[in-house]
Amino acid sequence: MKRLFSVLFSLVTSLAFAASMTEDEFTQQFTRQAKAALKEVQFNIVRPLQINSKDVNGYELTVFLDNAYAQYMSSPAKLQFIIESQINSIKSQRQVLASKAVNSIFAVVKPADYLATVKKQLSQAGLGDKEIPLVFDKINDDLYVFYVFDTESGMRMITKKDLAENRIDEKTIRLVATQNLAAYFEKKGVNIRRLDQAGSAKVYMVSLDENYEASVILLNKYWNKKTFDVSGSLVAFVPARNVVVVTGSGESEGLRIAAYLANTGYKELGYAISPKGFLYEAGSWKSYDF
Repeated sequence: MKRLFSVLFSLVTSLAFAASMTEDEFTQQFTRQAKAALKEVQFNIVRPLQINSKDVNGYELTVFLDNAYAQYMSSPAKLQFIIESQINSIKSQRQVLASKAVNSIFAVVKPADYLATVKKQLSQAGLGDKEIPLVFDKINDDLYVFYVFDTESGMRMITKKDLAENRIDEKTIRLVATQNLAAYFEKKGVNIRRLDQAGSAKVYMVSLDENYEASVILLNKYWNKKTFDVSGSLVAFVPARNVVVVTGSGESEGLRIAAYLANTGYKELGYAISPKGFLYEAGSWKSYDF
């Protein structure tokens, strides 16, 4: 009887202590343990039950503790188990982000007719009723984003099967790809220069590695007047994957020169994309007629 009373007393005491934790106290407790368990990750509390984490490679995760706190409230005695389970979940997500497969994910810009070509190939193979296996996003009616694995053995389009095998969420692949691209552009040293041959017209060219120049339109950090000192809104031409010409909507001569370069490049270069100009507006690209 005495032993049973002792067990019950300990249980009631622990429950009373655990139940006294507020959302803020729970968040603080979790953060302390997470920092101790994952020393290479920085944790910053945004608000009660929401934490931002960032590791040494720059990958970020937002941790929501709402479900964990709800579990704790229903079973206060399982506090440590709940916190440790959440920390293990973060470890698993970081392992996915840190994997070689994820680090090699990049985004490439393709014309809309590339998608039509893929559909035609499926139809010719008797698979016209099948879903397109490639992973892609629409930029506008003319441009699409496709995702690739870029490794030492070459570049390969990512399929939905690849996502499943590597436990990558299709909703977050663009974020992963653009983070990798941003780091790659910094490492390679993207060159953005004003064309001397354009005279007083403000026309810029973007150079990188002959493969990912067009992907610069996916990186919002470059699309501002500090990078491109032009009149009016920014207008980009992406005639091919390795050519990007930029001017402004208020640059009449710049638009004429950029359009000429884009039309010439579209006709003569490999991996053609579009001869059109595209207006940058609040993070999106719209077809621009002038």
